[in-house]
Amino acid sequence: MSATPFLSVIVPVYNAEAYLRDCVDSILAQTFDDYEVILVDDGSTDRCPAICDEYAARNPRVRVLHQPNGGLPAARQAGFRLSTGNYCAFVDSDDTIDVKMYFEMCHIAMQYDVDIVHCDFLAVMPTKTKNCSIPFPYGYYDKQHLRSQVYPQLIYTGHYFTFGAAPNIWNKIFRRSLLEKYLLQVPHEIQNGEDFLVTYPCMLEANSVYFIDQAFYHYYSRINSMCRVITKEQLQKLFILLDSIDQVLDCTQYPELNVQLTYYTVYQTLLYCLPLLQEMYHNKEKLHTIRQLYLDTVRNPHINHALSAIQIKDITGIRNKLFVYGFRLHLYPLILLALLKK
Repeated sequence: MSATPFLSVIVPVYNAEAYLRDCVDSILAQTFDDYEVILVDDGSTDRCPAICDEYAARNPRVRVLHQPNGGLPAARQAGFRLSTGNYCAFVDSDDTIDVKMYFEMCHIAMQYDVDIVHCDFLAVMPTKTKNCSIPFPYGYYDKQHLRSQVYPQLIYTGHYFTFGAAPNIWNKIFRRSLLEKYLLQVPHEIQNGEDFLVTYPCMLEANSVYFIDQAFYHYYSRINSMCRVITKEQLQKLFILLDSIDQVLDCTQYPELNVQLTYYTVYQTLLYCLPLLQEMYHNKEKLHTIRQLYLDTVRNPHINHALSAIQIKDITGIRNKLFVYGFRLHLYPLILLALLKK
């Protein structure tokens, strides 16, 4: 490893004792050797702090930062500040990567001097594994070709809901100077959607991107995370996310993003609001309480605009359509009917 490594790999760690060794071992097994690993122990209460220290004691590539729990954005930012690489990558502590991932991606970055290198990923679920790819051709894109071929499908491909280039930060490597502008601006309170605030602004500012036709990253959908209950606090954080998106994406420069963001906003609203309302309904919450939460949600200016502008025929699922129809027609009983649907 050189004095200034080509690549910094930042791993936020929080209570991932069962998976952490597999994660770090997959990084240290890379055939590429010009990299450092920053393990950010974000206030773990299990054995993760000791495991992190163990790796640092054994391997000079590994450095450890212990800090109080501040959430994923705070851990990533702290790791970035400690890192020194010309390019940066991120790995979640319960995932793994292919042994060739950084050799291939860094070789491309060196050869083409690109701002971002993007690979496919495997979504590993309890019952199946899915290869998640992009809807446009693989290879090198300069700014002109990004504008003509990638940006029109960057966030939303036209199939509800399929991303163009997925917002995940971990299947990409970023030029440090580009990443710094947006990573450090992400509000710490955002728990879901934080990758959006980094990946898409970087993709829009990038002068070049290379898409690799290999699923190097292995993203694991754990049963405990799949059963996560949506809370009122998380819904409030969705509002913060939508405000933050409005601040970092310039839709005047890229007007094709307006429609894409409309569909993304509805997608996120249905993803958070409907399960929460349904949970409240089945827990016998008072109807006026449910109604007030619904009204608070749809009165959000971003959500209100998106629900008004979206083509209902494009949305999948009877429950989702009932929700939007109820908003459009000001018929709250349709919302209640949506809550009865599975």
